[in-house]
Amino acid sequence: MNSLIPNLQKSLCVETDDCLCPPAVSSVCSNVCISPRVGVHRLSDEKMETLFSALSTVQTLAEVQLALDSLTERGAASLIHLIQNCGQLQVLRITVKGRDDSYMSATLSTPGRLKEDVLLGCEDVNVSEIILLCGGLRDSGVIIKDLELECHNVNVYEKILLCGELRERGVIVKDLQWSLTGLTDTCLDDLCSASSIQQTVTRLQLGHNELTDASIPVLNCFIQKCNNLHHFQVVVCRLPDEKLEDLCFALSTLQALSKAELTLNNLTERCATSLMHLIQSCGRLQKLRVSCGLLLEPGIRVLRESQRRPDCSLIIDGWRCNKPSDQCLDLELCNQTCNSHVCLKILGTSFIEEPYGGGKGCRKQRYLYTSEPAAE
Repeated sequence: MNSLIPNLQKSLCVETDDCLCPPAVSSVCSNVCISPRVGVHRLSDEKMETLFSALSTVQTLAEVQLALDSLTERGAASLIHLIQNCGQLQVLRITVKGRDDSYMSATLSTPGRLKEDVLLGCEDVNVSEIILLCGGLRDSGVIIKDLELECHNVNVYEKILLCGELRERGVIVKDLQWSLTGLTDTCLDDLCSASSIQQTVTRLQLGHNELTDASIPVLNCFIQKCNNLHHFQVVVCRLPDEKLEDLCFALSTLQALSKAELTLNNLTERCATSLMHLIQSCGRLQKLRVSCGLLLEPGIRVLRESQRRPDCSLIIDGWRCNKPSDQCLDLELCNQTCNSHVCLKILGTSFIEEPYGGGKGCRKQRYLYTSEPAAE
């Protein structure tokens, strides 16, 4: 192996457990690289412990990438040992294969380090693994800064547990990004009772939820308590007039909101009025993106005649009927040849209508709030 050292790259990738020989890896890294990058796949606890013990002596190691089957307490301890002892380590990336739960990123500051802090990124980790790693880091004296959590396909109860346990361990969640799907009335009640979560949510995405009309006030109440929410998104859900009006009122109370993305049935006069109220009420709102079915003339007239802010852009895509009279009013008719898919771009005194550059068809989408079944 020593004869091959001059020809080795600065990046070392070990594909399987069976190929791994930690002493040899350590020897190669310490002899070759000024700033090596190590990628390791599918390590068992024992081999990860042995490898990291060897790599912790390589003071030139700058980046480590891992792909694991799971993160255990023993594995987490090995990672923490590497972070504490490898003085030049700048980036640590972990992927747990075969799952799609959540993503975590953080900046780690170890007392006594002379160089930059360590950037930690964990992909596909679950709630218990996040708690395990964060708790171990904090218990070992590693300072966790700028912790960001993006949770997908994780039960709402686990999300509440995640925030609660991290807080008990002294870990402050500063940026919590949530994609909430599959919400029911019962889940929403539990979510609203978790006050510690509401203050940490900075991005909230809603879609594919089975909420009834009775849940609308509860959901809006939860949104209004998310004081640090700066990005709100409704996907795969078309809001009727009255639901949009209620939602826009709740969003209008959020002074930190800077971006919102909504999907509507049709742009009616009532919908357009709600959108303009939201823009005028949120002083920090910089961009409002709306996707809808038909762009009806009364709604467009409201947009043209309303007082518009010069520092907040409104972008609306939908279908506009080209007939001079008897225009289409039903969402089911948007695919007829008389309708053109267009995009309205509105900013201050500027009002631009242009052909939409995206999809060719109008997808039928589920309601966010209503208990009625989706149209087939």
